[in-house]
Amino acid sequence: MKRAIIIIFLFALLLPAYSQKTNKQTADKQTEVRIMDAGADFTKFSITKKNENTAIILMTYLDSTKTVSIKTQNELTNDEIELSKLQKLGRNQWLLCNTIKTKSPNLIIKGLNPQTDYYLNIYTKNKEDYSLSKIIAFNTLAPIPVRQASQISIIEATDKSITLKWVNGTGIGRIVIMRKGAEPNKPENGKIYTASPTFGDAVAKIGESQVVYDGNEANAKITVGNLQAGKYFFQVFEYNGEGKYRAYNTDKASNNPRSKSTMLPAPKILAIENITSNSCEIQWTKVSGAVTYVLDVATDKGFMEKIELYNELDVGDLDGYAIVDLSPNTKYYVRLRAVGDGTQSNFSNSFDFETKGE
Repeated sequence: MKRAIIIIFLFALLLPAYSQKTNKQTADKQTEVRIMDAGADFTKFSITKKNENTAIILMTYLDSTKTVSIKTQNELTNDEIELSKLQKLGRNQWLLCNTIKTKSPNLIIKGLNPQTDYYLNIYTKNKEDYSLSKIIAFNTLAPIPVRQASQISIIEATDKSITLKWVNGTGIGRIVIMRKGAEPNKPENGKIYTASPTFGDAVAKIGESQVVYDGNEANAKITVGNLQAGKYFFQVFEYNGEGKYRAYNTDKASNNPRSKSTMLPAPKILAIENITSNSCEIQWTKVSGAVTYVLDVATDKGFMEKIELYNELDVGDLDGYAIVDLSPNTKYYVRLRAVGDGTQSNFSNSFDFETKGE
């Protein structure tokens, strides 16, 4: 009697551990399905931890029925399935399989309707019926626009802004993405982005880039402001669909993408000092991004009568320069322009002075 009690006690201790192990083995055998890619008429899945005794039913509506009975045998042996060839179980219900035999880790379902919500119900066989283990919701996208936007034109570039326009493609709308120093990041299908023409606005960030426009105007023109000195890249992406159905054309086209450098700020002349009968010294503020400065000296305010020696003279990366070989008792006008790598500034305001007599 005492021995029997001990055996029963040990069995009671071991039973929970055995039950947990059995449940874990059952969970480990469940088929795992994950969405990899989607288009207007297809969706690609990855299938791991395959359990042969798995049923997969495709639906266009949410059905969380816990148990289903499937009488027919339908083996999944191919990694590509056409919706039209699947067995229909009911209104907008298709049986993909109730046994998985495919060796490929991927499954592609083709022939789906664009911009449509679908549900993939995964069932595990339980004696005579199948028990629901997971529901995967997904959707197809809108068709990708056939023709990409093209011919990005730069209307104006200043030291703080760039204005551009382009020729629309065949999408219902388009976004413009901008990045400093490199080609922009590409948009992801199924995502909507906030746009802002103020560069550096965090709400419009996409990777290392920024969305500066999202719209469908026939002849759009945008000005992006708050720029620092440098080279900026623009790319226009046509799209169809809204919300989670949006599909972008990410191809390149003629003059799309396009790059443009901002102009440098104009240097400011601070003073003209040490004026003599034939020389003087000019001082100015240096400009960030400039590698040299160009100096003009003329005897008229319109700079039509430039001194030959100082006709757009490259004086180097300085903040002061001695002007020599001037004539006595003569009024002169000077101006400066900053030059950078692939860019330059407008001329500064002119500054006048008069040499002394001999």
